[in-house]
Amino acid sequence: MKQLSSVIRGLMLAPLIFAGTLSLAYAHGDAGLEDGTLEVVLGEWSLGFKTAKVDAGNLPIRVANGGTIAHNLTVTMAGATSEIYKTRLLDPGETAELALQFSQDQYDLYCSVPGHRERGMLAALVVGEAAPRKEPETLGDGGYY
Repeated sequence: MKQLSSVIRGLMLAPLIFAGTLSLAYAHGDAGLEDGTLEVVLGEWSLGFKTAKVDAGNLPIRVANGGTIAHNLTVTMAGATSEIYKTRLLDPGETAELALQFSQDQYDLYCSVPGHRERGMLAALVVGEAAPRKEPETLGDGGYY
């Protein structure tokens, strides 16, 4: 009888545990704006969010390599190749703090280590009242353009 009540309790708790796990996963996918600082966590194979919307002006950015290999953070205008800023390569566990000035527009944030952007290390930064753009197009392997 004790085993049966344990099974029933487990079945009753399962939806609550599942809902909590979903909310944690959803929060992880959102832009990491904390106290006005954009938190970028570099990992295999993401920046920790897909799109961030911020006001124009000075934006403090904290970049942390939460992955197991070296990554960097590169900033360009949306769809462009000319770099506005690029951090040095960060080893696993290393961080970089920077403050960049952004005007109203759309920007790409990505890791420029060959192959990393294509594997999904790309996020959009929408600054000011710039019209939101579509998610970047994905390649067949799940990476972005």
